[in-house]
Amino acid sequence: MTYVKIWEGKAHYKKQSSFKTWLFSVIRYTAIDYKKKKHTHEALENVRVGIEETAFEMQTINYKALLNKLPDRQRQVLLLAFYHSMSLTEIASVTQLHIGTVRTHYERGKQAMRTLILKAAV
Repeated sequence: MTYVKIWEGKAHYKKQSSFKTWLFSVIRYTAIDYKKKKHTHEALENVRVGIEETAFEMQTINYKALLNKLPDRQRQVLLLAFYHSMSLTEIASVTQLHIGTVRTHYERGKQAMRTLILKAAV
């Protein structure tokens, strides 16, 4: 698949690094693209994770409800990052935000979700 990309001219060697480094980068990114395309996602409503198991019941957390408690930008960034497997650079491009702003929303959103999950587990 990588060699087809090179053969068809989809990957160009610009002599900014060694040929070997460039070739391995093309292989790596081709593999990442392939994995993203093959990766299947489960609907958020169906995700159930047990926090504490007892003999009679398993506590589940409604992640969709917890995500809805986050500010809009944080929720959007987390959904794009985790549900759609996008990089922060890709998210910045899609949302038309500066990469630093996306990183801030990403980190604050993760921290807020961690807090909400811990509260829900008690």
